Amino acid sequence: MNEPTRQQRMAAIEHVVSEYTGLLSAGHYAIFGAAPWRAHAELAFRQHYRNLFDFLMGDSTGDRMVAAHFLPEGFVGIWDLPTWRSEWQEPAREYLDHLGYFRLASPVWTPHKWVARLETEAREAWRLFYAALVDEEYRREFVRQVEMQRRELVPFHVRVEMLYT
Repeated sequence: MNEPTRQQRMAAIEHVVSEYTGLLSAGHYAIFGAAPWRAHAELAFRQHYRNLFDFLMGDSTGDRMVAAHFLPEGFVGIWDLPTWRSEWQEPAREYLDHLGYFRLASPVWTPHKWVARLETEAREAWRLFYAALVDEEYRREFVRQVEMQRRELVPFHVRVEMLYT
């Protein structure tokens, strides 16, 4: 695929924010949700986290939406998702890709142990990504999309930070 156009990048912001806020919502319900729905939230959390990791840490090859599309050319982000990268990236990818015997040797997913730590790292990486945005139109659209998602999630006690322009 060619470089995305500005119009495509603007439209992509809604999808990027949806992944981020989906992660926050899934994390909330992975901890505070009732069974059996909590198990679905745990799976959704890992899926959204994988997608957010790919967005924040991925390169701009192929048709992926990545942070680099919204930042000045050559910019190197200072954010990281170290726990995901070192502990969960490969086991989660395998787990999300297919049902296989590798699961017998995979680490055990215990939400109360991992969700808070991973979520804290994701919130910090998101904050640093937003702080690195220099294009005012992108900044405004990220704020608009986050605010729309925040309004939907606040009644359910899901904390979504507001972004300020």
